[in-house]
Amino acid sequence: LGFIMPHPPFGAPQKYWDSYPPDQMHMPNVPPGYLERLPLDFQILRHFKMISTPIPEERIRRARSAYYGMITELDGMIGQLLDQLEESGELENTLVVYTSDHGEMLGEHGLWLKNNLLEGAARVPLVMAGAGLPRGMSIETPVSHVDLVATVLDSAGVPRPGGLRGQTLLPLIHGNSSATPAFVYGESKSEGNCTGSYM
Repeated sequence: LGFIMPHPPFGAPQKYWDSYPPDQMHMPNVPPGYLERLPLDFQILRHFKMISTPIPEERIRRARSAYYGMITELDGMIGQLLDQLEESGELENTLVVYTSDHGEMLGEHGLWLKNNLLEGAARVPLVMAGAGLPRGMSIETPVSHVDLVATVLDSAGVPRPGGLRGQTLLPLIHGNSSATPAFVYGESKSEGNCTGSYM
């Protein structure tokens, strides 16, 4: 399933929004003078869609409140899906992979949206459960979305075609720490990114 939330425009049904009162939202940590010292490409990126225009504190708090509310709404939808899988008796036969294509800066570093490779935008969740996977395990090793196809194919017992990029994460998930990917690569050439970014 593909969900759009959480995503701009930031808005959530009132019951989710009310869970995160705007007046209790923490503000982004942007020290005095920080924005003026940003590298030129980040200053240009801040001008994308006029985001460098000073945003009133109340609006920032409301945006962050709505974003967290959207995450809670999404959690509920995923819970409904898992409940249906359990009721149908298919939960134990299903590999559930939860991830996202990008994060959201939410005003950190004076930036909004996704068009950079800073932590808020580039680090995404990757949660896998079911189909014989260990429960409660947390792995700190960086991996990449390019590894998901091989992982899903191996999990289903389907031979991988030749030339497939990425590697299966199943050995790493089952405790083989030497099975880490040789490298993890990322890039962003999205709108507003004047030079392209690579990591």
